[in-house]
Amino acid sequence: DHKRFPLVCLLKRAPKMAVAKRITQWIPHLSPRAYADLVLGLRRGSVLTSDFMVMLGLAAAIASFGLLQDSAAIVIGSMLLAPLMTPMIGCGLALVQGNARLGLKSSKTIAVGVALTIGVSFLVGFTTPGQELTSEVMSRGVPNILDLFVALFAACAAAYALARPNIGGAVAGVAIATALVPPLCSVGIALSYGKIPTAFGAFLLFSTNLVAIILGASITFNILGINSMQMQAQRNTWVYKALG
Repeated sequence: DHKRFPLVCLLKRAPKMAVAKRITQWIPHLSPRAYADLVLGLRRGSVLTSDFMVMLGLAAAIASFGLLQDSAAIVIGSMLLAPLMTPMIGCGLALVQGNARLGLKSSKTIAVGVALTIGVSFLVGFTTPGQELTSEVMSRGVPNILDLFVALFAACAAAYALARPNIGGAVAGVAIATALVPPLCSVGIALSYGKIPTAFGAFLLFSTNLVAIILGASITFNILGINSMQMQAQRNTWVYKALG
């Protein structure tokens, strides 16, 4: 009887939401369909195909002629044609998912693409008369720490844009911001001119961008919730080796 035995209730204010949890609520997560489209698109784009080699070879030739003519506009146009960033983003996805098979496919595509780009640019530089390297080539032979940060944030933007179909148009801007084909073409041209230090600097710039893009993409995918919570020990070991 509530008259003889009054009820006593103790009300407590709910604890304040942690700052980290409040921040994560603002981070969008993918729907199952968007997730499937993203994974399928990166897997297809990371496979070495004839279309990949043709487009990359043409982009390398255009970038090489642009570098030799000291034309920034032509170099920027070649960045939009080159499909080299897709397998790099695929490597980032492979790290997050612990997918060694995708990682190896992406790495093979990147390696062949690097060799093809350097070979095409070397041939263009060898067959084109000239005495001195242009400023466009020389500028890519002197990388600095700012190039690393540009590549890192550009990779985060690319991965986010690929994961969010409504802003997919931003990928073109990311391709311009991230230097991939022009440094490799600078390597080939510098080698054809016998400028070894410039070739080494340009290759260092590309290598820095490569690492930054893969890590930036993997970090972004992890934040978006694209990860594998239950990885096998063998996959986990592969991820640690790849990160190392």
